[in-house]
Amino acid sequence: INGHGSAPPVAMLNAAELARIFQRPVSLIHTPTWGLARDLVESITARTLRKDGQLSRPAIYVIQEALKKHERVVLICHSQGTIVASYIVRKLLRHASTRDLVKKLELYCIGGVSDSLEVDHALSREAGHAVPYVEHFANGRDYFAQIGILSHLDTTSGTVFCIPERAGHLLNHHY
Repeated sequence: INGHGSAPPVAMLNAAELARIFQRPVSLIHTPTWGLARDLVESITARTLRKDGQLSRPAIYVIQEALKKHERVVLICHSQGTIVASYIVRKLLRHASTRDLVKKLELYCIGGVSDSLEVDHALSREAGHAVPYVEHFANGRDYFAQIGILSHLDTTSGTVFCIPERAGHLLNHHY
């Protein structure tokens, strides 16, 4: 799931790079961009006021179907995409029909702007690992990671890997 200001061609380049690095197919979930300024307003609204607007609605159905069809679904999200992912997880965990599917979900959050990400403790005990499985990657001098994951370690589940002196937020260039 792409981040702020990622026009479709940029998001496709990011997906192609991830596919090259991991040597496996990548399905892109593109959240629309209306320019950096409006994307930032959308992110603030979604994160602070807990109003996801139209960010997670289309993506949740794609993730739900993937979880039904596959033994494991790996979701890589960047920047604003971490907010979308947190909403998707929250929604999946709250519905009885999708709650068990979350056992198959792994999240890898890069340059995360999200201020929270839930795991289900009962499902985690049952599975023997965090459900969903979550890891975060942040550059210590990435402003968006600073106001996101790095400022909310107490409300976000998962292991955080941070390179303190590294700057930058762009997925392909800085991470």
